[in-house]
Amino acid sequence: MKRLNAIKMMVTLVSAAATLSACGGHSQTTSARIGPDGGTLATPGGVSLRLAAGAVSSETEVTVTEQPGRTSSARRVVIEPAGLALAVAATLRVEAGDDSATARLVEIRREAEVEVEHGLETERHGQDGRSREAEIGRFGTFELRHGADDPGTGGCPAGQELEDGACKPHGGAVGGGVGGGGADDPGTGGCPAGQELEDGVCKPHGGAVGGGAGGGGADDPGTGGCPVGQELEDGVCTPHGGGR
Repeated sequence: MKRLNAIKMMVTLVSAAATLSACGGHSQTTSARIGPDGGTLATPGGVSLRLAAGAVSSETEVTVTEQPGRTSSARRVVIEPAGLALAVAATLRVEAGDDSATARLVEIRREAEVEVEHGLETERHGQDGRSREAEIGRFGTFELRHGADDPGTGGCPAGQELEDGACKPHGGAVGGGVGGGGADDPGTGGCPAGQELEDGVCKPHGGAVGGGAGGGGADDPGTGGCPVGQELEDGVCTPHGGGR
């Protein structure tokens, strides 16, 4: 009787420990055996991995482990056997929630004892409107990032990314950002409204150099920045007509 009670107590303690682990937000693992005919592994946390026919040459035990990411809102997905190359790319899909449009799915590789982030060429918004997905050619570690918590965006506003230290719209044009008069026109380079960037100088649309905030001749390209009623002649501001 004492031995039976001891066994019951051990089972109860193991069950309690598993419950505490699940409630504490620790990693969660799901496994499935997938063969040459392909198949899909789906986790309770909203991760799915779809292997096409021919992706693996023999039946393989595939394991997907969900872990906390490097930021509070990030989600890490570890797919094993790690490093397994696939003959046909698999599709990885991760539930991202209401802000899926600003989320991003990346691959994390360990290089020289340091984690290095690599973009996924086919990464995209899922067709369901609430996930991110991409084709992957090998198993490894992947991470879902959200908006400003994504180091790749540098904290830039939605629809922009960090490039060469500046927030730019997806596609590469420089946005004016907060305080930039040319935020609505990527061609202005951040110049005030009505001007554009040409050869590193803000000029009125049309190409002439404007006098700027302190130049009286901003409305007359021929004045060269001289006060109203004067024009630039031999590098000197003179009254219209040529007399000094």
